[in-house]
Amino acid sequence: MPVTVTNNLDLEARVKRVQDEIAAGLSRILPTLRREIVERTQSGNSFDSGPFPGYSDSYAKAKAAALGSSTPVNLTLSGDMLNSITTTVRNDSRGVYGTIEVTGDFNREKARWNQGGNSSIPPRRFMGLTDDQKARVREVFTDAISRALRT
Repeated sequence: MPVTVTNNLDLEARVKRVQDEIAAGLSRILPTLRREIVERTQSGNSFDSGPFPGYSDSYAKAKAAALGSSTPVNLTLSGDMLNSITTTVRNDSRGVYGTIEVTGDFNREKARWNQGGNSSIPPRRFMGLTDDQKARVREVFTDAISRALRT
């Protein structure tokens, strides 16, 4: 006697719902994370190691002359680098992904100098997520999957 199995799961639709829920969640959280990165940087702190190392004497003098002060070390002279940080969420045939990135060639170069340091600049790691921020991103994914599978 043949057995017929019907599939009422509609997996394609569920996968699409998961992707849509993740994209919506990322669209909500990434601008918040961007703001937190900028605020943390402006307060002079790294995402993973506390306060940034001090500026060189010559740079501190130049920054103080331009802005009246060189403290805290906050990677802000013109503000262009931090203002160029953007967020993007894409949901297409390749899947869902989100980014927080520094835009513009010169701003990206300044970010690389600060993030990784070089022979004259110590690393000042500002572009990254704390453990708490990573947990909030994971929660976006788990909540999205949960919601999509309930419906």
